[in-house]
Amino acid sequence: MIDDETYHLKSHGAQDIGKYECLLDLQRTEKYRTILPHFDCGFVIWLTNDPYYWTQGKRQDTMAADFAIHSGAVKTGTMAWAAHTGLGTMRGREDPITLAKVYSVQWHDYSRVSDGRGGQLRYAMFAVSKAREEEKQSG
Repeated sequence: MIDDETYHLKSHGAQDIGKYECLLDLQRTEKYRTILPHFDCGFVIWLTNDPYYWTQGKRQDTMAADFAIHSGAVKTGTMAWAAHTGLGTMRGREDPITLAKVYSVQWHDYSRVSDGRGGQLRYAMFAVSKAREEEKQSG
């Protein structure tokens, strides 16, 4: 409870899928900058109370290793599921993700709603702006 308001934070699990979808948001925003004529800058904001997103896992050989978004991760180029990934995990998310720009992931404290598990919220934010070459071509 914060300022007389009660918060019920859910645990969604399936962080591998969640990380894929976070990166998919970046890919979609990069696409908008190429198809929308008046696009200047878009922002992608990730907010979570799940430390599996902002901390690096102990294993590097997971099926979603390409989609790691812990603090310090650098995301660029093409990322895909590992060959041993089950079809059920990938269902609807089979396509690789390709990012044209380089993004350095840095998570920041946002809020603490409790001292218990999942009580800390952190965010990462990315600006996706029109590339210099695109600015010259369009303007």
